[in-house]
Amino acid sequence: MLRRRLDLWLREWEVDQALPADPDATEGARATAPAKPAGSRIELRATGSVPEPVSAGQIRLLHPLPDNRTDIRPFYVAVLHVDSSGGNVLVAPFSRFKNPAVPGELKSGLDGIHVRVICVWNARLLPGPFVARSWVAGELSGDRLRQAKSLYQRHVCERNILLGSSAAWPAGSLSFPTSVGPPSHDVASVGETGPPLQHPLDTRHIYLARESAAFDEIQRAAESNAGQRRSITYDCAGTGLLKAAEDRAEYGGKKPGRRRKK
Repeated sequence: MLRRRLDLWLREWEVDQALPADPDATEGARATAPAKPAGSRIELRATGSVPEPVSAGQIRLLHPLPDNRTDIRPFYVAVLHVDSSGGNVLVAPFSRFKNPAVPGELKSGLDGIHVRVICVWNARLLPGPFVARSWVAGELSGDRLRQAKSLYQRHVCERNILLGSSAAWPAGSLSFPTSVGPPSHDVASVGETGPPLQHPLDTRHIYLARESAAFDEIQRAAESNAGQRRSITYDCAGTGLLKAAEDRAEYGGKKPGRRRKK
C-alpha cells in the first residue's frame, strides 16, 4: 500500500519535471489527457466591497506577491486556525499534485485541481491583514479540518517529524495553538496521507525544499506588506482619454442641445 502511494506521487513528479524541458511531450500529454470530471474547477466567491472575515476551514487564494513576481505560482491555502485577536492566521498551502508526497500531506477530499492535497508540513503563521485581502475559493469539510489540525498538532507540537524521518524540521515551522485540543484522528491509517520519507537520496527531499522555499517568499512578502493594497494610477496626459470628460464642442456656431422629440 505504501509503495503504491509512493509510485503514484513519483509518476506525477516525473511528468512535472519533464514538462518545462520537453514542450512536444507537453502537447502529447494534453492530447491524451482524460477529460476533467465535473467539479474539477474551483471558482472564487465574490466578496463584494466588504471582504469575507477569515475563519478556520476556508480555502483562500492568496494575494499575488507585491513585486509582480511571475516565477512563483498562485497559492491556495487552507485556513487551519485564526487567533482570537485576528492578528495571525495559521494557513497550510495546497500541493500542485494529486497525491500526497509525505505523511505531512493530507488529501482534502476535494477534486479541484489546485486544492486536492493540503501540505500541513508547510503551514505558516501569516499576518491577519494579508490573509484577509485574499479571495475565498471554497471550504474544507469539518472532518477534514479537524484531521488537518490533528495532523499538524501531532507532528509539530509533539515533535514527531511530519516527514516520517529523523531529519530536522523545516525552518519556519510553528507551534500549534494549545486551545485546539488533543489529536483525535488517525488519518494515516486510511491512506489519506503520503508514505514515510526515510532515504537521504529520496527525490521528495528536492520537492520539499522547493515548496518550502516558494512559501518562504510568500511569508516574507506577507510580513513586509501585510496591510497594503495595490493601487493603479493611469497617466492620461497627452492622450485622447481625457476627452471623455470634456464638454461637447460647438458645431456650426451653435451650442449643442438636446434633440426635439417628434
